[in-house]
Amino acid sequence: MTDFPSGDGHPKCPECKGRGVIDYKPPGAIVPGALACKCVKLRDYRLNMERGWRGLSKYKPVKRSPLADQVEENLRITSSEKTLRRHLARVALGQAPRWPFFVFSDADLMDAWLSRVDVEEILDPDIGQLRRTAVSGRFGALVDLVDPPALLILRMGVKAARNVAMPEVFLEALQHRSMIDKPTWVVDTPAYVLKDGHIAYDFRVGEYLSEWPHIDLGTGQAKEVDVTVSPTSSNGGVRRMTLSQVREGSE
Repeated sequence: MTDFPSGDGHPKCPECKGRGVIDYKPPGAIVPGALACKCVKLRDYRLNMERGWRGLSKYKPVKRSPLADQVEENLRITSSEKTLRRHLARVALGQAPRWPFFVFSDADLMDAWLSRVDVEEILDPDIGQLRRTAVSGRFGALVDLVDPPALLILRMGVKAARNVAMPEVFLEALQHRSMIDKPTWVVDTPAYVLKDGHIAYDFRVGEYLSEWPHIDLGTGQAKEVDVTVSPTSSNGGVRRMTLSQVREGSE
């Protein structure tokens, strides 16, 4: 225990005593080695959760989540924020400690899309206010937000003020992710479903998302949903699709 008198572990950890590593001697080995302590791994997971979505590490993970084995798939998800955070905490703990995921909102998408417009020329009140309080302008272009993460999670409905370009910006983000072959999760809420009347929805968005599996975290399973595609479609504007079932989650 004297080889590593100090380290980056938790000072009150009963296993490593703050060293960050524990001794480990594989069977048959002459010289013992060291393994990262659980307290260090937990810290790394928490830091990564905070990078992906600030405040996520404060939430108690659910025991099981239907999202856990879907990180390489496109999904539509309906969930409250609290429930989404608990499920995403479980997903993050099942990935590598530095798993590159990010959660952004429709307001973030519009902010990135308007990044090259002078603040005085921005007519969108949501984005104008963000820029004036110096908490936005993080991205030089929409692609800077959309491209990097292994999994991009978009929370739709955070933006309050209408912007006629919102559906087009949203669709551009989805199509870019498809072009680079990276998965996206699109999240709406039970009170503000992504359909006609939603600030980020038009018939092109509906058509694009019409074949994506949908998971309602209120029930923990996929279900049949009505997707409005076009007011002039032959079936009266509604397409019904049966979605493949996923295993039920549990709180």
